[in-house]
Amino acid sequence: SLCRLDRLQDVGGVRALTFSPDGTQLACAGMTPKNGGNVQGIPTILVFDTESGTLVRTLKFGNDGDGYVYDVFWHEDGFLLYVTSGNPGVGRLAFHRPEDAQPFFVATSMANCHSLDLHPNRVDLAVLATNTGSNGNGRTLDKDGKYPGNSSPLHLWRLPGPNRPA
Repeated sequence: SLCRLDRLQDVGGVRALTFSPDGTQLACAGMTPKNGGNVQGIPTILVFDTESGTLVRTLKFGNDGDGYVYDVFWHEDGFLLYVTSGNPGVGRLAFHRPEDAQPFFVATSMANCHSLDLHPNRVDLAVLATNTGSNGNGRTLDKDGKYPGNSSPLHLWRLPGPNRPA
């Protein structure tokens, strides 16, 4: 389940939905929550058969501190592209075939990933994140003792493939 009641708090929930290119499956992205307060949970995608409504696959990636799958895209080559964000500073981009237990590609160089989109050329990918240290609690100060504002870096990627430049 992508949600639970923890004490008096509803935790979790679906963060993104995407259909398979042929429309036969629906991926629901979120997390398997462990607790409330400082929400902890494992990034999770539930894959349903659209005709029967049956849950056909559960994909879990990471550990309790890795948080939500915030955005997911189903590529026409049959794999899911998704971004996760959990504890401050934790963010991942992953490529995952639904039939595999683990992703075949994971990038951990970005903090706090929240959104992704694939260019119409199906090669270029953009990931929206927030800057490292963007806890929002005022404790992170720059060298002049001032609290730096948050920013939203846009990370650009190019999918590998035959006859594609690196």
